[in-house]
Amino acid sequence: MMNCKNAIDCKKAIESLIDYLHHEVNEPDQKIIKAHLDECRRCCNLFDFEDKFTRLIKEKSGKETCPQALKNSILKLIDPSLCCKGEGSRTA
Repeated sequence: MMNCKNAIDCKKAIESLIDYLHHEVNEPDQKIIKAHLDECRRCCNLFDFEDKFTRLIKEKSGKETCPQALKNSILKLIDPSLCCKGEGSRTA
C-alpha cells in the first residue's frame, strides 16, 4: 500500500524502521526511508514512538550492572578458562 509519493511504501518503511533507528541500513536506503518519513505522517508517528521507546529502553537498561561474582559464575559455566585465572580448577 502506497500512502505517499515516495520510492517505498508504508509496509516496507515500517519493516525497515528498527534497522533505520539503529543505523543498520545502507546510505541509499536511509535516504529513501527518511524521505518517506518526511512525507508520511502515519509512518512518522510510528517512527517517533519507536525512537522514544528505544531511547527509554537504552536509558533504563544502561543503569543496571552485574556483580563481578555473577559474571565469574556465568563465565565458569560457559568456559572455565575465561575467568578466575589463578583460582584453581574448582567446579560449581
